[in-house]
Amino acid sequence: EMDIVIGTPVANRNRRELEPLIGFLVNTLVIRTDLSGDPSFKQLLERVRKLTLEAYDHQDMPFEQLVNTLQPNRSLSHTPLFQVMLTLQNVPESDLELPNLTLKLIEPETVVAKFDLTLSMKETREGLIGALEYNTDLFDTARIRRMAGHLQCLVAAVVHNPDQRLSSLSILTHQERQFLSELNHTQSDYLKDKCLHEIFEAQAALTPDVIAVVFEDQKLTYLELEQRSNQLATDLRGWGVGPDTIVGLCVARSLEMIVGIMGILKSGGAYMPIDPTYPTARIAFMLSNSQAKVLLTQKRFQAELLDTGVVVIDLDSNQVTPVKVPPQGISNPRTLVSPHNLAYVIYTSGSTGHPKGVMIEHRNVVNLIHGLKKVIYHQYPNQLRVALNAPCVFDASVQQMFGALLQGHSLYIIPESARSDGESLTKFYQTNEIHISDVTPVHIRLLAETELSSFPLKHLIIGGEALPIKLINRFQKQVLLEGLEMTNVYGPTECCVDSTAYTLNGNEVLNLDPIPIGYPMPNEAVYILDRHFNRQPIGVPGELCISGEGVSRGYLERGDLTAERFVPNPFRQGDRLYRTGDRVRYRADGGIEFLGR
Repeated sequence: EMDIVIGTPVANRNRRELEPLIGFLVNTLVIRTDLSGDPSFKQLLERVRKLTLEAYDHQDMPFEQLVNTLQPNRSLSHTPLFQVMLTLQNVPESDLELPNLTLKLIEPETVVAKFDLTLSMKETREGLIGALEYNTDLFDTARIRRMAGHLQCLVAAVVHNPDQRLSSLSILTHQERQFLSELNHTQSDYLKDKCLHEIFEAQAALTPDVIAVVFEDQKLTYLELEQRSNQLATDLRGWGVGPDTIVGLCVARSLEMIVGIMGILKSGGAYMPIDPTYPTARIAFMLSNSQAKVLLTQKRFQAELLDTGVVVIDLDSNQVTPVKVPPQGISNPRTLVSPHNLAYVIYTSGSTGHPKGVMIEHRNVVNLIHGLKKVIYHQYPNQLRVALNAPCVFDASVQQMFGALLQGHSLYIIPESARSDGESLTKFYQTNEIHISDVTPVHIRLLAETELSSFPLKHLIIGGEALPIKLINRFQKQVLLEGLEMTNVYGPTECCVDSTAYTLNGNEVLNLDPIPIGYPMPNEAVYILDRHFNRQPIGVPGELCISGEGVSRGYLERGDLTAERFVPNPFRQGDRLYRTGDRVRYRADGGIEFLGR
């Protein structure tokens, strides 16, 4: 972006005796422009003037000889050295007259574009006029019209103030600004004064006898889950757990996992899921970094966890190991938890160094469930069976668990063995008559390879990675599901699971490649920005940044990284933006297309 190369034709009649000759002497100059240092437009103009004059001094060198000398990597898809041409016709207009002849200027119709993009400018008595010629494999008419509008905006801005730095110049038209702004009008009332466990308690009071959680041949009603988690919460408070206290949770997929999560929330604490298969060093780092006071686990994992330096509670028997009694003087007062207190801390993979603990507050999750209800669950008024597919160390489990338990639905935990086998997963869906399941494209691939005689699913939520159109088409041809809907979701852990969504009907023929990640969820806002935090126009790639109710508190004990990735929102005072590092662009309809990291 800081080094731009364009081509421009020159008449190449730099000697007086060549001017009257009839013939084609035009040569092509390659002009390289340095945009580094964020110059003002006036400074850039001086740079371009200097470079152009230097290029004119060497205009006798044929373009073909330059290419032969430099030997660039060649491609049949575009011209060497440059792909954008700028032409300026500034020779004074004059009427051409020949004796006994009537002359008429005929503009030849252009059928094939010579370059990816050509901007032709001409000085006339009425002023500058221009035309854009373009490769239709790369651009469509709407895109070119937008680019013409961007050029007009840019010219108007630099004429108004040529001392502006390039980074402060916006090319968006008024119509584009208004359109992109309206995409973020997602305001929607939600239970912003409630915590997760409070909403669950209200739901348990409404549906005490409804099945809340099922795992294999075990199950708990809402009332039973409420009672067991209340008992655990009382014990945890005795060990000093309260608002913003982090409690480790190292358990297998089981009913105890859900009891542990709800008990921790009811105690006022925040749960930190730990995979029992993690290396000992990673578990020790997470417990030390989080300053966890208590660790909930199961008997089968206790041996590896006793030397961690925290109180270990066996969820299977509710016994403390080693045997201790709660510290003296600690009673069980009513825990004063607010929506701005922590609900959970999930550690990312740590592929770029040490794992990072992402701090999510109650309000983040409550808004997520509100958004899922608005986008997906509102279509299904009856009680649903929702699958818990993701491990609890991944944030997708959050929307699966609370999407069910905060709305009175039944949560069915998929056994670990069925998560990686298409036949077993299909059988699980069929046997338990699952209505909603959240999966990754890997699971879609597994399902597409199975023989499906019947499929009870009403809705598939797909996320975790880019969704290829070929995979969805293959899945549709295999399963031929009547009425199945699918929603492609996107969201980083730092923004509470899902920030955007795109719903497609399972029966429609898709011509979208790639499938969009969609539009912002309720109370979320998205921005596609360049490196200077200017909004990018439709079709132009940039970094996806997210603001709104889903943006987390930041990274635990990593103030430096939090400041780097969570920045002030230049478009909303007092708000924060999370920089995802993901490269995306707007489609013409305002949907977002994921391009990569």
